[in-house]
Amino acid sequence: MKKLLLVCFSFVFVSFTVLAQDRVISGKVSSVDDGTTLPGVNVVLKGTTNGAVSDSDGNYKISVPSTGGTLSFSFIGFKSIDVEIGGRSTVDVQLESDIQQLSEVVVTGLGWQADTRTLGYSVSQVKNESINQAKAMNAFTGLSGKVAGLQIRTTGNGINPSTRVTLRGNRSLTGNNQALVVLDGIVVPNSTLNSINNNDIENITILKGASAAAIYGSDAANGVLLVTLKKGTKKTPEITVSNTTQLEQVSYLPKFQTGWGPGTNAYSRGYIPFENQSFGPAYDGSTVDLGKPREDGVTEQGTYSALPNAKKEVWATGVTQQNYLSFSAGDDDSRFDMSLQNVKQSGVVPGDVYKRTGGRVSGAQTVGKFQGSFSLLYNVI
Repeated sequence: MKKLLLVCFSFVFVSFTVLAQDRVISGKVSSVDDGTTLPGVNVVLKGTTNGAVSDSDGNYKISVPSTGGTLSFSFIGFKSIDVEIGGRSTVDVQLESDIQQLSEVVVTGLGWQADTRTLGYSVSQVKNESINQAKAMNAFTGLSGKVAGLQIRTTGNGINPSTRVTLRGNRSLTGNNQALVVLDGIVVPNSTLNSINNNDIENITILKGASAAAIYGSDAANGVLLVTLKKGTKKTPEITVSNTTQLEQVSYLPKFQTGWGPGTNAYSRGYIPFENQSFGPAYDGSTVDLGKPREDGVTEQGTYSALPNAKKEVWATGVTQQNYLSFSAGDDDSRFDMSLQNVKQSGVVPGDVYKRTGGRVSGAQTVGKFQGSFSLLYNVI
């Protein structure tokens, strides 16, 4: 008998992992504007979760691989930057301020600006994009439904109706309950917002609290609407041309019966030409007398039939056209903006027509720490 000898060989693989030794990178973060150190700056090794935060003196320390990498520096109000480490052990950086990333600033009164987080009262701001979202005819209509507690009511059904603006409720039975309107620092009648161009408005700040409105005195007890007009742009020159056309029709009318005519006698149910009650005989298209005979003995006659769509044909199709042209230019120190608008509106009631042509020239100039601005409005209604 043959014996089979099995020989097993066992191979053991030994793997060696060489770990790169980390090194510490230190440095200081400061502002490029005035050289002050920045505490609380986030320092992250890009592509990893390894990070650090600068201390009260702007100093930081972070461990990175010996192979180097890229450090990312970010801080609120400053532009984020990425810096290659290379072979350095010390990386000092300076961050440039970014005004666009600062928290929202609103005008609280008389041109004073404040951070919304520092205010102890309710302030809302509606920007131009929201006001013109539905291409409204005036700013009041554009504000409708945009601010909590702001009630916009019209006092007429025709085109360009009068508007009542209530912000803090009705405080008086006989007095004025409307909010105060301030246009570029000047108190104006509420009707002014019905006649200026929505495209010329940069934003509207609504001051609800009594503390916020106190700067304007007792007239502001019902709240304040601060309207800021455009002063131009710091970008390259811009020319804007736009046209908006809207059509309006009566949505529905009550249904009228067309089977029975007037002239009913409640007992005989016969046609009586000088009666005009609810229902008479059915329309049959015959020739009937209209009323009693005249003094000369002649009786006018007409066809006894319905007039379909007679009431519907009273209404017209309303057309609203807004034509807008603007030019804006400026740089870091000066800005200029001018615009021209023509509005023509005809309502669903024939003869109800409204026309408006308005122009505006405005600008701003900065000299050192001082800034001045102007706005000129001209409307022909």
